[in-house]
Amino acid sequence: MTIRALLFIAICVFGLSQSLLSQQTAAPPPEARMVSVIVCRYIAVDEAQAMLQKVYEDKNCKIAADARTNSIFVSGSEEAIDRCKRFVEAIDRPAVPAPEPALINLNSDFLKKNFNLISRFSGSSGLEIAMDEETGILMLKGKKGNVDETLGFIERLKTVGDALAKGKDATRPSSMAIRVLWLTNGPKSNEVVSENDPKLQQIIERLAKQGVKGLAVGMQLISRCDQLPNGTGHGSLTGIVEHKDMRQEIAVDARFSQLPGSPSFTGKVDIKVTRTPNVGDASKSMVQVDIIAETNKYYVLSSAPIGNQHSVFVVQLLDDI
Repeated sequence: MTIRALLFIAICVFGLSQSLLSQQTAAPPPEARMVSVIVCRYIAVDEAQAMLQKVYEDKNCKIAADARTNSIFVSGSEEAIDRCKRFVEAIDRPAVPAPEPALINLNSDFLKKNFNLISRFSGSSGLEIAMDEETGILMLKGKKGNVDETLGFIERLKTVGDALAKGKDATRPSSMAIRVLWLTNGPKSNEVVSENDPKLQQIIERLAKQGVKGLAVGMQLISRCDQLPNGTGHGSLTGIVEHKDMRQEIAVDARFSQLPGSPSFTGKVDIKVTRTPNVGDASKSMVQVDIIAETNKYYVLSSAPIGNQHSVFVVQLLDDI
C-alpha cells in the first residue's frame, strides 16, 4: 500500500472521530414548551394565579391570568402544566357557606322550662344556642343535621308536655331527665358528644385500658322523666339511626324514685338494642339493671356484644331542667 493511500485512510479516520466527539458533547435540544388554558369554576382567577406563582413559577413555568374568562394561562413543559392543572383542581372548590341560624318560635313558658335540657342536647353536637325569654324565640346555629336532630328533640319534649297537660297532675313539673348514651366500636352517628364532654371521654379512655377499645357515641337519647301520681319518675326513650348498610334501634324504659332525705335515686333501667343489617340476621342485646344514682353523674351499666361489636350503655340523670 502506497504512502498516499495510508495518508488518506488516516485523514478519514481522524475526521470520523471528530464527528463522533462533536455529537457526544453537543448540548441537548431545549425542552419543548407548551401553553395551556385552565378555566377556574369557583375560585377567583387572581387568587388562583397568586397561589400557583408561589408554588410553580420559579420552576421554569410562566403563569398569567385572564379575569374576563376567569382562566389561567400556563406556559411550560408538559409535566409542569400537568402539575398546575392538578393544583387548580385541588383548590377550585365551591365555598362552604356559613350556616344560617335557625329561629324557632316556641311558647315562652315551655322554652324557659326546657331550655337547660335543650341546651345540653344541642351543645353535645357542637351547636350554638340562645333564647329570648320574652318572645319565646330560640336560635340554633350549626350543621343542618345537628339542627334537625335538636328540632326533633324539641318536638318530643312538646309531645311529653302535651301528654302531661291532659293528665290529672298537669301542674306538677318534671323533676329530672334521663340521658342514655350507647357507646360502640361499630357504626357511629355524626354526634361529637365525647369530644365535647371530658367526663365521658375519661370513661371511654378507662374502658380502652380494660380492653374495650375504639368506642364512640353510636346514639344519644335524652328525655324528661314524667312524674307519676305516686311521685316516681318514668322515662321512655327510643331512637333509630340509619347507616349505609344497617339500621340500629334502641329502646329504654327507666323508672326512678328519690330516696328520702338524699339526692340519690333508686330505680330500674331496661335497655333493648337491635342492629339489623341489609343482608343477614339481626343482632339483639338486652340490659336490665337496678341502679342507685345521683343526678349529673355517669353510670356505666353494661358492656355487651352486638353481633361482632362491643356496646356499652351509659346513663346520666339530669336535675336542672
